[in-house]
Amino acid sequence: MRERISTSRILLVDDDPVAAEALGQVLQQAGFNNLVMVEDPRLAVNSCQQQSPDLILLDLHMPHLDGFGLLAELQPWLQGPVPAVVIMLTADASREAKERALQSGVRDFLAKPVDPVESLLRIRNLLEMRVLALELQQRNRELELEVHDRTSDLRASVVRLRQTQSDLETSERHYRLLFEQNSAGAFRCTLDGSLLDYNEALLRIAGRTPRASVPATLQDLGMAQVLEELKTRERVESLECRLPKPEGATATVLINAVRVPGSASYPAAVHGTVVDISALRQLQEELRQAQKMEALGRLAAGVTHDFNNLLTIISGYSDLLLQRHAGDDRSQSHLLEIRKAVDRALGVTRQLLTFSRQQPVTPQILHLNTCVKNLQSRVQRIAGTSVEVLLVLEPTLPAILAEPSGLDQLLLNLVSNAREAMPHGGRLVIETALTNINSASHGVAPGSYVSLAVSDTGVGIAADVLPHIFEPFFTTKKEIRSAGLGLATSYGIVQQCGGFIQVESEPGQGSRFQVLFPLAETRGQAEPGSLAVVAPPRPATETILLVEDEDALRALAARLLETEGYTVLAASNADEALELCERQPVPLHLLLTDLVMPGMNGRELAKAVGQRHPETRTLFMSGYANNIVLHRGGESGGRFFLQKPFTGEVLTRKVREVLDMLPEPVMGARNAGS
Repeated sequence: MRERISTSRILLVDDDPVAAEALGQVLQQAGFNNLVMVEDPRLAVNSCQQQSPDLILLDLHMPHLDGFGLLAELQPWLQGPVPAVVIMLTADASREAKERALQSGVRDFLAKPVDPVESLLRIRNLLEMRVLALELQQRNRELELEVHDRTSDLRASVVRLRQTQSDLETSERHYRLLFEQNSAGAFRCTLDGSLLDYNEALLRIAGRTPRASVPATLQDLGMAQVLEELKTRERVESLECRLPKPEGATATVLINAVRVPGSASYPAAVHGTVVDISALRQLQEELRQAQKMEALGRLAAGVTHDFNNLLTIISGYSDLLLQRHAGDDRSQSHLLEIRKAVDRALGVTRQLLTFSRQQPVTPQILHLNTCVKNLQSRVQRIAGTSVEVLLVLEPTLPAILAEPSGLDQLLLNLVSNAREAMPHGGRLVIETALTNINSASHGVAPGSYVSLAVSDTGVGIAADVLPHIFEPFFTTKKEIRSAGLGLATSYGIVQQCGGFIQVESEPGQGSRFQVLFPLAETRGQAEPGSLAVVAPPRPATETILLVEDEDALRALAARLLETEGYTVLAASNADEALELCERQPVPLHLLLTDLVMPGMNGRELAKAVGQRHPETRTLFMSGYANNIVLHRGGESGGRFFLQKPFTGEVLTRKVREVLDMLPEPVMGARNAGS
């Protein structure tokens, strides 16, 4: 207790510095070091606020504020069960003043000048009484809390007992609700597979509703592999299985299961969950198929590029030989056979380019019903007399944006494919409709589409064949009568339109091909024929800069142009072409360049040439013909492009067409920089 008393906080308020210093020395010598002395009573309140005192020594007579006034302001520290101890210092206090002081909270009086021994004795006694009061208060508080806690514990015990019983009942309800309402299948069975419990989701995944038809064992559900796995380990995680359904279909599932040890009340069991991932696996297969088709498209485009160069060379030299042997019937017949073979090869390359979405197209605003009606007679001829053709066309449909010949080819390809599936006749239905897709499904984005569906009652398509039908050169026909590019070309046409094509088919149940076209934005479309104005033909006297990295093709093109009368400057790459530009003093009328070349490509070369010769016009040529590259310069970009392979006649006509156009829309610098 002595240590607690010596650490007490003491506030001494006296305007007499000599008296205050004397009393302060007495207190400090007695071990009271936590002492604050204030001469101005007006500062006493701030001191109390900073450090709440245990003992306050204050003089009765002070200027500005006497002891009674200070006591009134110190009342917050004089309230409560154990207030601060107040001792008043005075030399002439009357009886009335002492009574008033005691009523204000003063505990004792020290007469000035203070006696050190008496003052210390009184101060220690009062502080000891205060410490004891504090300890008693603390003990009472602890006893009250202890009684309260014990009472609360007893009451809580009763509540807990009741709550435990309620929680057990609630937990059982929640467990049953979670078990029954879970979208994943859940089961509990014995170690030998006998089902002890299961939820509705398990029945739905296994296709075994109602509950009465569910087999009694896990093996009957096709999950015997789970039990085999659990014979050698405690748990099975992400085990993929295919569950057979009663109707013949299968569900791909992931199974997680664990062996639960038994007890005196419950035997050992197996707890497991089953998640149906059939839709996920289908999406993964669709993604894999889309990636494969994209890879095939890139491969087809690369092969076609080189093949087109070769066909252009063969076609060009065949034309030259035909001109040279005009009077030789035998030579001409041989050369014509070569040209026929080239033309057939050109058809194959065009289909490959369409499949790879690199065939240049000029999309137009079209009305699907009109296109279908225009082809009705051709559709009937392809279908034959043994096939009934039925058109089901929605009366009013929004317009679509597509290339007319491509749309015709798409429909005729689908009709031809349906006819092949009905060798003994049947029904062919062509439907158009406005279709709304609310959520993404099978790779189709949500939105509104114009739908074209071609359905047949033919032999159908096997499940293992269905993923491959759009691959180029894939066919199931024993007698090969085509290149196997019909559906592959259809796929490419749909992709170029920004649409989607879907197939539904089962063996013996016919097939349904559905094409979804995005709606066309008809505002701001240019009128046909408004892109350029062609001037009257002029003699072939211009200078042409020919840039082609294929030596044989460059030599052929130069010979064909020179035969027409043009002056040809030939270069094998962009560097050679720019050197020729620097040495060319006369106007350079036309740059005829390949788009895809090692180093600087054709578009970059056109920009560089346009800076040196602003008067130069540009004609691109390529076997790739990527539409993004072609039309980056505006809607008329296709007018300045020559698709490989080309004949000599096509080359000279296209060159003349570009040279005869009005200058404003086809300046070399503008084309090159677009």
